[in-house]
Amino acid sequence: MKAKKIYIFRLLGICVLFFALNSAVSAQPLGAPLDDAPPEGSQSSNSLPDDVDPGKCYGKAGMPDIYEEVEVEVMIREPFVQTINIPAKYEMVEERVLVKEEMKKLITVPAVYETVTEKVLVKEGSKLITEEYETITETKMTEPGYTKWVTDVDPHCFSSNPEDCYLMRRVEVPAKYDTITKRVLTKVSDSPGEEIEPEYHNIFKRVMVKPPTVKEVVIPAEYRTIKKRVLVAPAKTEQVLVPAEYAMVRQKKLIKKGEGVKWVEVICPKDISKTVISQLQLSLKEKGVYTGLSNGFMGLQTKDALRKFQQDNGLPVGNLNKRTLLALGLSY
Repeated sequence: MKAKKIYIFRLLGICVLFFALNSAVSAQPLGAPLDDAPPEGSQSSNSLPDDVDPGKCYGKAGMPDIYEEVEVEVMIREPFVQTINIPAKYEMVEERVLVKEEMKKLITVPAVYETVTEKVLVKEGSKLITEEYETITETKMTEPGYTKWVTDVDPHCFSSNPEDCYLMRRVEVPAKYDTITKRVLTKVSDSPGEEIEPEYHNIFKRVMVKPPTVKEVVIPAEYRTIKKRVLVAPAKTEQVLVPAEYAMVRQKKLIKKGEGVKWVEVICPKDISKTVISQLQLSLKEKGVYTGLSNGFMGLQTKDALRKFQQDNGLPVGNLNKRTLLALGLSY
């Protein structure tokens, strides 16, 4: 609450001072020297210019330091030592391992055979024989004769039981004969000077050329290639210096020191109207330094915005001077 009261009193004091200054300037005749103006011929930096057109007004303004924005490399993080863990290093290698040792084995080499042709006597030679045959017929019994019982019915039976009317009679079954015809040799005689040559057949025969043998053979050892993971370098910790980190930032650099207070050309009070103040407020709003209303009144918010614009752009500070208006795109 106390701070609020102090702020209100300061605001009232500034307003009273502003109106008093405006009244003092307006009361002076055009071209009349100010009370604090130096005598003619003075070489002070605060002296009024000599070659000035009639009707122009000058006021004292602070000449601020002039800066320009430059990119500067600044350290945003200091260097430090960091401990890092380096894991163990492995690699896959190939290794040849014995699976089965060398051994000796006895094997049987089978016999060697080959097929040969051999002439074999099938039928011996003989003299030619003439044979005479005769065809005869003879009867040959195929089934001998026999007797058997047969059943008859008594036609004169008067028994009431039919089973009592059967008779058994003995009969003779004659023998059975077949008539056969056959060729019978009746005479054999030699044919002089004629002979039947012996008959031979060629047969194929498998003959052993080389008997079976036993041979010793060497069965070579068997190997297999396997892949395995081997340690190349053990795990370790290491101290590493992490360098400082820098970034480019924009900073204001002083290129010209302020020249104190000087007389600068300003808008004469008679030319300052509500329209001029409204245009000033609009221009300051476009520059982003004023957020109030464009009401044509030079209030505290308008003055603060004007002062900020002048300071940020290296312009004379403290009044509505021509250089400031030109910087805002205004001309009167």
